[in-house]
Amino acid sequence: KYSIYIKLFNMCSFLIVNFLLSPANIDKINRLLLLRGPDITNIDFLRGYTIIHNLLNITGDITIQPFIEGDISITYNGEIYNAYELAADLNIQIKSDGQILMPLYKKYGKDMFKLLDGEYCIVVNDFIRDELLMITDTFATKPIYYDISNGKIAISSYYTPIQMLGFNNPKKLKANNIYCFRLSNLQLLDIKTIYEWDLKQNNTDIDSWIKAFEKAVIK
Repeated sequence: KYSIYIKLFNMCSFLIVNFLLSPANIDKINRLLLLRGPDITNIDFLRGYTIIHNLLNITGDITIQPFIEGDISITYNGEIYNAYELAADLNIQIKSDGQILMPLYKKYGKDMFKLLDGEYCIVVNDFIRDELLMITDTFATKPIYYDISNGKIAISSYYTPIQMLGFNNPKKLKANNIYCFRLSNLQLLDIKTIYEWDLKQNNTDIDSWIKAFEKAVIK
């Protein structure tokens, strides 16, 4: 039962740091993260960053991460429900939901996150704009933890690997927010809300509420 829970709800895992990790350190620190992504482990190095991604393939073709084009990397965990609709809008073909992220980002930048429907956490390293973006979905069903200390940063889908690297205060990203840091000095530039909730009650009968609730359960 526990392994089924891991597969259905945790999906992939990742660790991103702005320094190089030795193979021995990677093996040690990645043991826990492997439980959440047993299918493929991929390690990339971009502009001094080490990016480790462990894949649990659930939908679409097996797609290795991070997604890298030039000086931009995107690391992702979760599922984008409307990925194929977005791909049709861009007139492109994709074979897994994560493949929509780079084309969307290159066209819309930060505004792309308002278009996404799903459960996800995303990290963008954009060395062209000198920006590091961290995003979780509306309810933070796929969490991100991060810590910054002495010019170093560690970002992970779980806090234990960050602690194993010697960081003392991993923080969980708040739901429904885009955190924007300057890559060159790790200064926090901005925190923006993705969706603004309209909490005004316009329904006058219970039937419309039931229909909305049923649609939410189906999703």
